[in-house]
Amino acid sequence: MVVFTAGYLALSAAKIAHHQMWRDELQPWSLARSSSSLGQLISRVRYEQHSPGWYVLLWVVSRFTSSPEAVQVLLFVLVVVTVIYVVWVAPFPLPLRFCLLFGYFLLFEYSTIGRPYILNFLLGVIGAEFVRRRRFSGWFALTLVGLVLFDDAFGTIIAIALISASFVRVSRGPAHQVERRQVVGAAVSTVLAQVLVLALSKAPANYGGPTLQLAHLFHLSSIQGHRALEQPFNAFFPLPNSDVQFWNTFVVDNLASGLVILLSLAAVAVITWALRSDRSAQVLWLVTVVMTVAFLDAGNETSSRFVGTIFVGVVAAFWIHPDVRLARPQSALMVILTVVLVLQIPGGIVAVTISASHPFSQAENAAAVVRDLRGTVVASPDYSATPVSVYANRPLYLAQTGRLGTYTVWNNKMICIRTQCLYSVLAPQAITHAMSFARAGPTYLLLDFPLQNRVPRTTLCRAFTGAIDPTEDYWLYSVDHAPCPA
Repeated sequence: MVVFTAGYLALSAAKIAHHQMWRDELQPWSLARSSSSLGQLISRVRYEQHSPGWYVLLWVVSRFTSSPEAVQVLLFVLVVVTVIYVVWVAPFPLPLRFCLLFGYFLLFEYSTIGRPYILNFLLGVIGAEFVRRRRFSGWFALTLVGLVLFDDAFGTIIAIALISASFVRVSRGPAHQVERRQVVGAAVSTVLAQVLVLALSKAPANYGGPTLQLAHLFHLSSIQGHRALEQPFNAFFPLPNSDVQFWNTFVVDNLASGLVILLSLAAVAVITWALRSDRSAQVLWLVTVVMTVAFLDAGNETSSRFVGTIFVGVVAAFWIHPDVRLARPQSALMVILTVVLVLQIPGGIVAVTISASHPFSQAENAAAVVRDLRGTVVASPDYSATPVSVYANRPLYLAQTGRLGTYTVWNNKMICIRTQCLYSVLAPQAITHAMSFARAGPTYLLLDFPLQNRVPRTTLCRAFTGAIDPTEDYWLYSVDHAPCPA
């Protein structure tokens, strides 16, 4: 196990070091790094889409270094803890622990991209271990609070699922009165943590934010419901398309929607049946899948990192099942667990293979050029400028909000954040700002989309294309004959 763990961690270190960070990784870092106090950070995080825990963690790290690579170092530390915990603590047979680590979510999605989703898995299985051992003391409550504070809605879903399973497990017999009181205390702590997150959030009405966590969990829309119902099967078989822009794609999306929904419902039913001998495991699984599908529908989200919550739920459900350690490999319980974990592996191999030869984002490459430009750089959209600004270690003029900065401020000027308004709103807005600055000196225009038609007084200097995330390509223009970089 030591040799395997060391080899896996070496692979993880190489993946993380090769990964070019994108805006969702560097926006929190820039917010944390530029906040002089914890109070200032909290006031800024009010407009963010995630709970404050991750930002606070980054703020602590940023007191020791200003390098953006600190995000990747922190991620690697969390990967080390997760791998050691899975290899040495998981109740599964050793081959299945290896399968779990080489699946899509743990091999790529959660262990390569520096976001708090790795904590959703880690705290989720730590909580599952507490439930399995019937340890419902303060550490269990602290784990649930961590899920809420670090991973917003999806952490809350896992926390609620663990609480539900705990109540079922201690629901009978006078001998369990102490345990019931402990579970109630953990539930109250979780609710208070969620209330704190909601109190700290005042995200604009036009943009999700943590307020979406409870308000939308049970709102199912007839328009997008079919897409959300497809996601359980994507969580079990997260095989992306094999082209460069594979991220957030699933090969099964090429099938008829009705067929994928049937496969999803069948998969949910089979897993529910496999867990039938332990009601608490069934409850954990069903609460997770139902709440996640509801949330995905309410937020119109099908991103793989969110869909992975369903996978975390199924791992936690099998984790707490009392028969997993003793069941024969030929038993239905173990056969289905094996199928679930093995189906994860092809997606992990495809994702790691493609990401090894293509940049996830072109922000770092664009920053290498922008860093040495003399003059003003006008950038749009604001959120796409963030990673370039952080890598270049210089503020850019953010056209949407009309300010010089290194991070995005989500306010009512950020209404246009979707593709349909790039050319109708963002392009004219950015060009107007650039032309104004050009009167005073050399000016450049940095966009995450190319100008459709030739705009007078602008010259394309460089195109940074070919990113895995297509919204992380960049086009650099000079304005009024400002010299293009060599």
